Amino acid sequence: SSSSSSTMSDDEMEAARLRAQRQQDPRLRFDAQLDIIRSRYEEDKSDVFRALALADALRQRDLTFHDGGSVQGEAIDTYKAALELIRAKRERQIEAGEATDIPLSGTNAAGLNSELFLDVTAR
Repeated sequence: SSSSSSTMSDDEMEAARLRAQRQQDPRLRFDAQLDIIRSRYEEDKSDVFRALALADALRQRDLTFHDGGSVQGEAIDTYKAALELIRAKRERQIEAGEATDIPLSGTNAAGLNSELFLDVTAR
């Protein structure tokens, strides 16, 4: 049997089936968004905000879909990487004699917690 140019190939039909499945399965939709966040982090692993965004998204996936913690290890590792970025920045500030108690909002800090936690809303 001959096929016309309007007939879908097996690969095209499989791709269409996967797209339809992804639209129906909330886990696949979430994972597609997670892949975008992950790729942004991979582009610049020195950006603490990207690291935290990925770690938070991984944690949210773990809380939303109870599949045995499939991304739990990656979430923990990404949080550790973010903390290391923050620690390294603080060490550089100390070595340079810069104040470490001034949050991004520009107000005076109220102790060590203000030094260690990021003001994400100021970004």
